[in-house]
Amino acid sequence: MNQSSMHRIASWSFVALALGAITGCSTFNRPATDQAQYLLDVPAPAVVADAAPQGSAIAVRRVTAVAPFDGLGFVYAQHDGTWRTDSYAGWIASPSSMVTNSLVSFLSSSKKFPFVGGQGENAGAPLGVSVVIERFCADYTKDTGARAVIQLRWYVTQLQGEKDGLLASGVALGDAPIASATPGAVADGFNAATALAFGEILAGISGVSAASAKE
Repeated sequence: MNQSSMHRIASWSFVALALGAITGCSTFNRPATDQAQYLLDVPAPAVVADAAPQGSAIAVRRVTAVAPFDGLGFVYAQHDGTWRTDSYAGWIASPSSMVTNSLVSFLSSSKKFPFVGGQGENAGAPLGVSVVIERFCADYTKDTGARAVIQLRWYVTQLQGEKDGLLASGVALGDAPIASATPGAVADGFNAATALAFGEILAGISGVSAASAKE
């Protein structure tokens, strides 16, 4: 091989590497060096000053999640109707675990209940709250831009007392913009969307809890 041929090969190799660097950095295709993991950090609800608990104590059971939203990688909704899981960016803990802990903290911070316990911490609470994650994804199919979307199906059940079984149920939706394609922006979008969904759950169970406290 002469010197001219070697020079052409080296030039093409450089172009290929440059193109790879340009096209490889996207939300869906990042090098392993861009790995990033996040913990769900849901903002606390607004609380009225000197608010006093008005409802019954509640116990939040461990949240469950349907596939493909039960893994560690961020899940993306694509235009062809399929899901794609990010191999490099995602959560440091399972969505089920994070949503469980975050919901306990969110409901406790609302100061609407005398006690909010997590798994194994019901302390005689008369009401139980169960939640299923039905959707937890970054949606890139909308014309309005990327959105973080969470859908939670919730149930309130009687744990103690004369009544038994299901008292109330509903579906809580959270939808928030994703500012950019960076993993951190995706995580921030999920934080905001989850806070909106938690607010709907809080509104839904507050009435049940207040009614239970009067019985």
